[in-house]
Amino acid sequence: ELRPLATGATVSRTADDLAAYHNKFMVVDGRTLYVLGFNYTHLDIDKSRGFGVATTTRRVVNEAIKLFEADFNRQPYEPGLKNFLVSPENSRAELAAFLRGAKKQLLIYDVHITDNAMIKILKDRAKAGVEIRVMGKLEKKDLEADVEKFPGRLHARIIIQDGKKAFLGSQSLRRVELDGRREVGVIITDPKIVRQLVSTFGSDWAETDPGK
Repeated sequence: ELRPLATGATVSRTADDLAAYHNKFMVVDGRTLYVLGFNYTHLDIDKSRGFGVATTTRRVVNEAIKLFEADFNRQPYEPGLKNFLVSPENSRAELAAFLRGAKKQLLIYDVHITDNAMIKILKDRAKAGVEIRVMGKLEKKDLEADVEKFPGRLHARIIIQDGKKAFLGSQSLRRVELDGRREVGVIITDPKIVRQLVSTFGSDWAETDPGK
């Protein structure tokens, strides 16, 4: 805290209303929003699998600024966009809808999936014929999904739906990260970015088991 203060920056401590403030984003010059799944640490940036996305979409940038100002000043925040996911306000509902929307495939990076409601949705999707691949850990063993451990340190939270949409953020499918902590993520529909995520997932999956 003292180091940024020494540069002339304004610093506000997070409130104690939530278990933690775990979101990672920044807005540059009020124009560009960076939503990150990693911390500003050497371990996360250089030694772990993590993702971030930048957008200049005005509505999304403005929503992020609104959230920042609310948290900075310890004021209530009311979600304004379905594709800007904020825990604990709207990420549970929006991620549930995102999972239910899968028709063919879900590719997931998640450190540890433990939320019962989300696992139930995944089970329902699997029964409907949706292919589910998880890179990370999954608490329930009776879910029809392929689960592989990432060959390294995993810090990513990514869900790719049918190769067309993707969620990227700081929240895992865990109760505390959906209901008890400040987390931020976005739904991505840009085809180029989604293709990059699918390609990276495929490369990582091949590293876990070359036969797949």
